[in-house]
Amino acid sequence: TMALSPDGRRLAVSIASGSRTDLWVKQLEAGPLTRLTFTGSLNYRPAWLPDGRSLIFSSDRAGSSWLYRLRADGSGQPERLLAGDTAQIDESLVSPDGQWLIYRAGVTDGVRDIFARHLSGDTARVSLADSRFDEYMPTLSPDGRWLAYVSVESGQEEVYVRPFPHADRARFQISTQGGAQPLWSPDGRQLYYMSRDDSLIAVETSGTPEFHTGARRTLFSTRGFAVQPFHQSYAVTPDGQGFIMFQPARPGGTSRIRDQIYLPAEDLRHFGGGGRRVGGG
Repeated sequence: TMALSPDGRRLAVSIASGSRTDLWVKQLEAGPLTRLTFTGSLNYRPAWLPDGRSLIFSSDRAGSSWLYRLRADGSGQPERLLAGDTAQIDESLVSPDGQWLIYRAGVTDGVRDIFARHLSGDTARVSLADSRFDEYMPTLSPDGRWLAYVSVESGQEEVYVRPFPHADRARFQISTQGGAQPLWSPDGRQLYYMSRDDSLIAVETSGTPEFHTGARRTLFSTRGFAVQPFHQSYAVTPDGQGFIMFQPARPGGTSRIRDQIYLPAEDLRHFGGGGRRVGGG
């Protein structure tokens, strides 16, 4: 899993080695790769705070998959968030204004749901997508007004959008015939997702004053890249001109995480090739 810093200069990645998965930060493009976590066997799915100084991530360091905050330079110790909540948390993000924590509770009861809490003041839990169906992969628009996520309520993965934080006021289906992995463009004018046939789709969006979708186009095939279920497997560069993705190591090659891949906008539709999906929870 990965998360690109707000300034686009650092990439937080989770790297598996033996029975451990730890968080590292790679300075782009040719800078060092620095390890951040040393406790627990699973530290993954990082997300940056808006100021770029800290990360939040899920970790089993205390025995269950809970949420922690850690300085991105590795100084200090991880601080547990939502200490009074015992739910398993496997996905999280912070709103662009730094006021809200959006997170996905895990699979203790067999269903994934999405919630939010203020980081200060009234921290009561707010339900965003809480039904008897699986809902996961939350992502918030840059203006903080719209939540995109994945639900299987139709019998297959589809991408939906709801207003934030008042998610019960409306719901819009974005994908057709299957979709997952939603992410917003930095200007909020496009919502990307991966279709069921392993293509990256861009949908034009407008959120002022109501949410609308416009033209959609296929950018490129994602079959040459590693795609994880239940959490986004790529990042969008801050200038909106490219993407960063994982590429499976070649057979017989090194087992290290391969270098980040920049895909210039003018070359997006030239990528293809057989790929694979990797595990997640």
